[in-house]
Amino acid sequence: MEFIRKLEKYNQFKNIRYQPFFNLMEIIAEGNLKSAVDIWCGTGEQTSILSEKFTDATFLGINASSIYAPNVKATPFLQTQI
Repeated sequence: MEFIRKLEKYNQFKNIRYQPFFNLMEIIAEGNLKSAVDIWCGTGEQTSILSEKFTDATFLGINASSIYAPNVKATPFLQTQI
């Protein structure tokens, strides 16, 4: 229950947190991205969004905490490491 409460609080400001991510994503040329590492990827949501846009690239999400691991969305191009 504690995790759910914390996750709800974390998601309360999702739009504000995601805006810089979307701004940066728009300036990455699709043909130029081959691989990327997301350090402290949290739930992996943003890394997953990148993997959906840049289908020719591979991604590695690294996080120091396993708390978000059950919520990471796995894709063929996204690996996670805790």
